[in-house]
Amino acid sequence: MQRAVKTIHPFEFRADFTLAEAPVVQAPDGPDRISLTGEELAALLAQARHDALAEAARQTHADDLGSLRAFGAELSQVLADLVALTGHIEAVNYDSATEARARGLIDGAAKRIIDGQGDLFAVCKDLVSRLDTTPPHGPEDKA
Repeated sequence: MQRAVKTIHPFEFRADFTLAEAPVVQAPDGPDRISLTGEELAALLAQARHDALAEAARQTHADDLGSLRAFGAELSQVLADLVALTGHIEAVNYDSATEARARGLIDGAAKRIIDGQGDLFAVCKDLVSRLDTTPPHGPEDKA
């Protein structure tokens, strides 16, 4: 850690290598000086810790929500691909048993994806509600 230089004092060189009397530096009195009691400092530190934890949780929720939304978009693309595959199966002249089996497999996969999307949307909604209720700058005073 480096310190900022606030003032420079001339050094008096002596033949006996002893220091001259050190200049007395006084702390400024006025708006640059802050005075806190131990309790005030502890409350300030607790508030800063709470704010940092709340912001970290909010950021984590926002990141999770973004990932879940991207995953939901991928699932929608998979459903679109299944619809296209169904169209291709109908266009090819398979026998009815093969076509029925293929459609059953596609319908089953689509149902599982749609059910998963419902769960995914519920999780996204929960995360959005958490983001809406997480205070951006700490708790409100309850006095």
